[in-house]
Parts: sequence; structure tokens; C-alpha cells
Amino acid sequence: MHPTKPFDAPPREPASCGPEPCSPPPCSLDELICQWLVRLLLPPLLAGCGLVVFWTCFDNVYGVDLLSILGGALIALVSLPIAAWAWDSWSRG
Repeated sequence: MHPTKPFDAPPREPASCGPEPCSPPPCSLDELICQWLVRLLLPPLLAGCGLVVFWTCFDNVYGVDLLSILGGALIALVSLPIAAWAWDSWSRG
């Protein structure tokens, strides 16, 4: 059967991987080691950021000043992407 117009093509069927669902290719050993290093190092780094924020803002021995407030806010701001990265690395499985 010929198309009726020069640029018409017969409809295609959607691509499929077969009867099983598609899965990503297996990771190499280097990727697996890097993934587990990220998974294991980010939570202690996040805990360290939280500890520094606690020391500067809540357990402030020298009193509250502008630099301790700004430093604590900066560390808290930096810890948000670290928390998102840690959550993402553990949720991907």
C-alpha cells in the first residue's frame, strides 16, 4: 500500500523491550564504588553541618553576634543541597 501523500508514512508501533520491563544496564565496579562512597559519606557530612550550625547558633559560648548568625545561615543553606543529594542517592536503589 502506497501512502496517499508524499510525506505520509504508515503508523509505527511503539517501541518495546520485550515482555519484561526495560531496565538500565548494570553498573561498572567503579560506578558502584562511587555510588556507595557517596551514600556513606554524605550523611556524616550533613550531620557535621548540623553540628556546626548548632555550635554557632544555639550553643554559642561567646554570645550572639552578626557573624555567627550569618555563618550559621550560610552553613544551613549549604546543607540543603547536601541533604537533597543524600536523599536522592539512597532513594534510587
